[in-house]
Amino acid sequence: MKPNIPIRPDDQVIRKKGVVYRILDGQILLLRPGDPRPFRLNETGTRLWQMMERPARVADLIRRVADRYRIDTDRAAPDVTAFLADLVERRLITKETS
Repeated sequence: MKPNIPIRPDDQVIRKKGVVYRILDGQILLLRPGDPRPFRLNETGTRLWQMMERPARVADLIRRVADRYRIDTDRAAPDVTAFLADLVERRLITKETS
């Protein structure tokens, strides 16, 4: 199911307080307070999570993923924004619109 949260390049995202995470085998496992189900991030998701320790502009996250995988930002943007929207819906990150 595709997330319904619109994520725009000028939005800022940050980890939500209270989310516990652990690094296991190079991937992050997230636990939200009150939810016993863990959420595992792949390598790219782990990198994005680490970049959201402080408020991060979505456009910057897209550019960094594009640079990492040597792809165009237009190709990286849909995957990054869908991932971020999913994290917002799961209440793991907070989005602030500029």
